[in-house]
Amino acid sequence: MVEVGYPGGLKFLPLDAKWWLLNPNNKTRFVILIKLERDPFALHIECWMMVETARRRTRQTPNRIPGRVEDFDINAAGHVTSRTGSTKLEIPYDAIFDVRDPVSPPPTTTPSSFAELSEFAVRLFEDLP
Repeated sequence: MVEVGYPGGLKFLPLDAKWWLLNPNNKTRFVILIKLERDPFALHIECWMMVETARRRTRQTPNRIPGRVEDFDINAAGHVTSRTGSTKLEIPYDAIFDVRDPVSPPPTTTPSSFAELSEFAVRLFEDLP
């Protein structure tokens, strides 16, 4: 699931990510939130998925909760930084293809390096009016 919002509504995008991950049937496994700014050009990307609960568990505490696992900021020059310490955007393979084959397991992730994220952002910025 990819969700894009306008700057004024960006604060609500994490709520949308949580909803997509918690909605009935648990079909969504990975959410990408994208914020594009024009002046100056900048791109913010957040990746969300269900993560293990970090706090002490009780009967009411779920084992897994929605959490931000990756986060990237790309400026107009294409410089990429990550507040979560990620070195590449990694989407779990089974989140894309919904495939689980115990006999011949697929690759675990489909990574996008900082160079690829930078190239994507710079191309996007060039194509904007």
